[in-house]
Amino acid sequence: MDKKSALSRKPKPKNQNSHVDAFIDRGLSTGTEKRLTTDDDTEVSRVQLRLTKGKLREIDEALRQRKVKVSRHVWLLEAIEEKLEKETST
Repeated sequence: MDKKSALSRKPKPKNQNSHVDAFIDRGLSTGTEKRLTTDDDTEVSRVQLRLTKGKLREIDEALRQRKVKVSRHVWLLEAIEEKLEKETST
């Protein structure tokens, strides 16, 4: 008797969805791979910034007073851009 077990999987046809199989076989990215780019204007680097709690409160108070709300991150980026413009515009 050549009886298949009830637990065995149904054989799947080959090459029916090869593009889907190729996508699945690639797997998920862990995010730790180095991005292959040489464009310094678009490649992002993480920077750790240490501020006193008092300085953070001052920044947050300035943010609360703004008519157009922005995140602390955006506010810091704006401050950096303003400083760079001031320092390099001579």
